[in-house]
Amino acid sequence: MKRAAFAPLGILVASSLGCAAVALPSGWREGGRRLALPAARWVVGERTVELAANGSVVVDGVHTMTVDRAGRVYGPENRPIALLKPDGIVLGPDDEPLGWVGATEARGDDNEPWLTFLPTGEVVRLLGDGQPRPFGVWLGCDQVPYGSQTCLLVSHLVGLEVRTRAASPGVSVGVGLGLGVGIGVGVP
Repeated sequence: MKRAAFAPLGILVASSLGCAAVALPSGWREGGRRLALPAARWVVGERTVELAANGSVVVDGVHTMTVDRAGRVYGPENRPIALLKPDGIVLGPDDEPLGWVGATEARGDDNEPWLTFLPTGEVVRLLGDGQPRPFGVWLGCDQVPYGSQTCLLVSHLVGLEVRTRAASPGVSVGVGLGLGVGIGVGVP
């Protein structure tokens, strides 16, 4: 089934959503880091991710998540995915640590840098071998001051799923977003 292969950031939140009630990330109601919301496009392989000025994130025509100006990220059904705290820490439901995101660098929950946002809009991944690998390019993040942090937050959340899938034996690697929509990005 296609939904099983490309769940909406499912690997990030599946364990905490289950059947039990999910606690919102700490500070969800008041919000976290103030974000600028540029109208931007991330081209990853043959797929595109559109970030609208209202925070809507659309992958190949399908709404997959929304980022608001208060650093909250939630799915199409208004379920929390993540909160970017004022200090850059990213928390998932039940305060699951999801790393750190600044304006030009993102770190995993191990605090190791793993994504870099270049002034050209290019996103570069650092894999386990320390070698940089291209991870698409953003167009339009520079339309508003500090727009790069919002773009990098979207890349970080998508990239976490890529990392998790790569670590799972027997699972093909791809960027999964939305209801049955995937971004086919191979890991060299």
